[in-house]
Formats: sequence, C-alpha cells, structure tokens
Amino acid sequence: MRECVCPKCAANLTINDTNRDFAFCEFCGAKIMLDDYRMTQRIIDEAQLRRVEVERENIRFNALQSQRREILARWDAEQIQEEAEVAKAKKNLTICLWLCLIGYGIFGLPFVLSKYNNVKTDYESKKKHRDYMRQLPLDKFFKELEADLKKQKEEEEKPKSILDTKLW
Repeated sequence: MRECVCPKCAANLTINDTNRDFAFCEFCGAKIMLDDYRMTQRIIDEAQLRRVEVERENIRFNALQSQRREILARWDAEQIQEEAEVAKAKKNLTICLWLCLIGYGIFGLPFVLSKYNNVKTDYESKKKHRDYMRQLPLDKFFKELEADLKKQKEEEEKPKSILDTKLW
C-alpha cells in the first residue's frame, strides 16, 4: 500500500497497487504520477571541453617540438664529430701521400684512400639527409625518423666488410 496526496485537491489517498506508474484521485479524478524515478540532468560545457582538448593538443605538440629540437641538437653534435672524422681521414691521406713520395707508404695508400672516400661519402649523405629532415613538418619528421631507425637496425644486423673496420 502506498499513501500520497493529490496535487490538485490535496486529498489524502491510499493506493493498493504499487506496481503502477500512475493513479487517479478518487475525489477529483486528477492523474497522479506514482513513479519515483529521478531524472539526472548532466550539463556539459562544450566550450570548456574544447578548451581542454586544445590545451592537450598544444601540450602534445609542444612535447613533440621539444623532442624534435633534442634530435636536431644531437644531429648537430654528430655532424661536428663526423666533420672531425673527415678532417682526420684527410690528414691521414696527406700523410700517406707524403710517405708515398718518400717511398714508404705505397702499401697503405689503397686502404687510407678507401677509408677517406668511405668517411667522406658517409658524411655527405648523412648531412644531405639531415638537411632534408629539418625541412619536414612534424608528423612526417617522426614517420621518416621511425623508418630510418628500422633501416638502421637492419643495417646493424648485416656483417661488415674489412674496409669499414677502424684502422687507426
């Protein structure tokens, strides 16, 4: 049994069937809703949601930009080191050439010459690739970087030739 008050005539009512969603007042005939369903209203601020999304995108973009700057700084350091290696290989080549003129270094000349050419072409190709990567947009930059890392792992697994070993 359920007791309620009629919203129209304020009469006290007793309702036997509690399975119903509504009933009618015995005195005035008004329809009385019996359900106790609570309506939950959710208010969403779309502008605030969009602002949060934009902030998240900006944070992610800034993180990717800083990661890109770190990679480029590392590449600059590698380029300086490679330039030093090219200069060292060139110095060794000139020393070997002078020794050849004197008559002592004729056996080492092919090795020094091939080493110099390998170092120089490797440096030039890496420099060209770095310059290309610097001009890419952020998303293409990281896709290319991922492809380069895969290619580098594959190259590391290949056996190296005798000319690629360090002689000095």
